[in-house]
Order: sequence, then structure tokens, then C-alpha cells
Amino acid sequence: MNTTKKGDKLEDQAFVVFDKQIAEGYFFTRREYSKIFQKKGYYSRDREKDIIFDISVEVTLPGQERYSLLFLIECKNYNHRVPVDDIEEFFAKIQQVSGANVKGIVMSTNSFQQGAFNFAKSKGIGLLRYFKEEKIGYSHVRPLIWCLRLMPLLQVLALTKHFGKKTIKVDILIFMDS
Repeated sequence: MNTTKKGDKLEDQAFVVFDKQIAEGYFFTRREYSKIFQKKGYYSRDREKDIIFDISVEVTLPGQERYSLLFLIECKNYNHRVPVDDIEEFFAKIQQVSGANVKGIVMSTNSFQQGAFNFAKSKGIGLLRYFKEEKIGYSHVRPLIWCLRLMPLLQVLALTKHFGKKTIKVDILIFMDS
């Protein structure tokens, strides 16, 4: 499978996962205020054209015409760790299309290089590692198939799934502004 098809496949999976989280009320915001999009463009004054993001979630509060909060999600389906350059590029794109009302998240099927981890933490970008259910060995996962660690270390939530004699720990990092 070529890299474009591989990336598109992860984006489709990510859309389904986030859409389900929103529909079931497990996303960060209430579902009636959230709209999810795939490959939606947001205008960049620097480029004078839209920048297309893999997945976006617009949160519009009651009585508002424009979204109040925007989640932008970049998907990486690599066979190697995500480098810092990818996180820096994503951050630059976010800066071009938004103000202070945005939360960037990079979702990857692989881990992140230490530099990527450090940069994401310093900029408040979420890092999410996606595990397919069959890869981690259980199929009836409650709504989330990852664990969220909210940074800066004010809250740490670690999920450990117990199924009979099998224990599976799923660790994912999402950095939230304090």
C-alpha cells in the first residue's frame, strides 16, 4: 500500500473513532455543540488560501454563529517514530489559521521521538497513539481505546484493562493547557 493510501486509511479510522466519541458523549465537549469534519480547510492569511486538516472538530456554543473552540487533528501512519519536524510543521499550520481557541492533536500509529514529545509539550499539542483493537488484543473496549494523561502533571489517568488472566495497559499522552 502506498503512503497516501496508508495515511488516508488512518484518517478514515480516526474520523470514525472521534465521531463515535462525540456521538456517545465521551469527547471533551457536549455532542450537541460539536461538529466533526474530514479534510476541511481553514483560511490562512499568510498563504491567502485554505490549509486542509485531516480531522477537525468545531465546538459552537449556544447562540453563537461561529465555532468557539476548534480541535485540529493530524494523523501519522508511519513505520517509524514521528519526528519533531512533523510536530513543528503542524504547529506552524495551526498558528496560521487560528487564534487562542484551538487545540492541536497529533494521532499516530507509532511512537514519538523525544524531540517531538518535548516540542509538543512546550506548545500544548496533544500526542495520541492509536492502537487497533485487534493489535492490543481485546475487542469490547469501553468508549476510549487509549489512556489520556493530562499535562502538566496535574492529573494522571492510566487505564489498565483486565480480561481474565490478561492485563493490557494502553498509554497515550494528550497535553492540555493548564
